[in-house]
Amino acid sequence: MLEKYGLFDETMRLYGNEDREFWLRICKHYDVQYIEEPLVGYRILDNSLSRSRKLENIIQGRYLTIEKIA
Repeated sequence: MLEKYGLFDETMRLYGNEDREFWLRICKHYDVQYIEEPLVGYRILDNSLSRSRKLENIIQGRYLTIEKIA
C-alpha cells in the first residue's frame, strides 16, 4: 500500500495536515470502518508544534488537502 500510494506528504507539514492528508489518500482506495471506541490518546503540550501553528495555515492546509484528495 505504501509503495503504491506513497508516504506522508512532507509539504503538508507546514499546515499540520500531513496525517490527515495521508489517511484520506489511503481511504480513497480502501474500504474503511468506523470504530467508536477510542484506540489512542492525543495530547498537546505548551511547546508543541501543534500549538505554534497559525490558524490561517491550518485552514489553508485543510483546503489544500481537500483539493488534493478530490
